[in-house]
This record gives sequence, structure tokens and C-alpha cells, in this order.
Amino acid sequence: MNKKAFSLVEIMLVVAILTIVVIIGMPYYREYVDNAREQKTYQILSSLRSTVKLYQMDVNNTRNFADKMRLDNGGETFSASDLEKYGYSTGGAIFTTAWGENFSFLRKLNATNPSVYSLFVNFNVYKKGVRIEKEEFIAFQGL
Repeated sequence: MNKKAFSLVEIMLVVAILTIVVIIGMPYYREYVDNAREQKTYQILSSLRSTVKLYQMDVNNTRNFADKMRLDNGGETFSASDLEKYGYSTGGAIFTTAWGENFSFLRKLNATNPSVYSLFVNFNVYKKGVRIEKEEFIAFQGL
């Protein structure tokens, strides 16, 4: 007897084995993807940090005091689109997390030295579907 096709039992067995492999491997794959996205976000954050420092070195704090890029200008804040406006990036979208969310900038007055402002970035990372809020230091500026 020549056998030219697989039997239904053989096909069902293969499907069952593949299903078990996928069920076991899916959590590991998801963790791998989350870790890769988190590393990509930190890589983008490093680029953002370098871009802000480049801006600070280039202008050497000579811009108008009301300039949104200055850290010591009162209540004004700046965003990635301001970096684009001054020619330090080509599209604010490059400064988004690996999950596609925008970084939010936060300026704080240093508690121990009131003549120094610090710039922080807030962003979210996701681990196993749970949102974790992060805050990272970007730059500082003295008055």
C-alpha cells in the first residue's frame, strides 16, 4: 500500500505539539520583546541626553532668558519638537519610547543648591503588560 498523505491523527498530533510549544514559549517571547523595547527606550534616552547637552554647549546659555530650551526660565518647559525647531533633530518622533509614547520633560530646582536646575524625563516601560513609570536625569543648568 502506497501512503501519499498524512492521516488525520498525524496532523492533529503535530498541531497539538505545536500548540504546546507556542503556549510554553509565549511568555519567554513576550519577556524578550519587553526587554528589547526597554533597551531601545534607554538607547533613545541616551540620544536625547546627548542632544540636550549639545544644545547647551552650542548656545552656552546665550539665548533669551524666556527661551523654552533654557532650564532656568521659570514655568516654561520644552519638548522634543523644540529640539527640532532649533535644528537638533529631524522630527520629534525620534524621541518617543519603543512603545510609541512621548517622553515628558520635567524641570526641578535642586533642593541642596537653589542656583541649579535639573531636567528629568518621565516615561513608561511595560513588563508583562504592567505599566511602570520611570524618571531619568537628563541635564542640569546653573543660573
